[in-house]
Amino acid sequence: MKTRQPWVLLLLLVALAAAGCHDGVMDAAGQGNVRFVLSAGSSESATRSGDDHDDGHDGDDALPLLQSAIVTFSSLLARNLDGELIDVMIDLPVEVDVLALLDNRTIDLPMSVLPMGTYDQLVIVMTKVVLTTANGTEVAITPPGGGWTVVVRICPFMVGDEAMTTVTLQLHLSRSFRFLSDGFHFMPRFECDAR
Repeated sequence: MKTRQPWVLLLLLVALAAAGCHDGVMDAAGQGNVRFVLSAGSSESATRSGDDHDDGHDGDDALPLLQSAIVTFSSLLARNLDGELIDVMIDLPVEVDVLALLDNRTIDLPMSVLPMGTYDQLVIVMTKVVLTTANGTEVAITPPGGGWTVVVRICPFMVGDEAMTTVTLQLHLSRSFRFLSDGFHFMPRFECDAR
């Protein structure tokens, strides 16, 4: 029995080492913390008042018609300089009322982790949008197959093991929510500012 103990210990060490890697992601010593922050696009109005318009909206801009817009963020990937798409370790899905961004607010997504390195692109997937109109009616927008997928090209940002990396995702609300002849539409438009 004693002669088998070294093999048992060796197998245990191999199992523990394998547990330190998952789908090519480095262990905690090789990762850094990333803070993803949502903000309104720089050209957005600070208010969503429709008082200037007789019919409550300007052209196909849906914002004056809405009280809230709950968007479900379900997946986030980052592309490194080798062209590999890496799953961001983040607690998703999460629901966000993005109309709150119009009041000059920012909204933090859950804290996330990425392997150390430099990244130059993000892929954002959203799977659900529920609007509440000015009269209190709820409207669900049907997503395309797999959800809305947006590729955001960015200035490269670096993830290290010491300082927190902050990446600001600017959502252009007035271009993302439209009211057309057949109803409400969601066509997400993002820009990214890493610092």
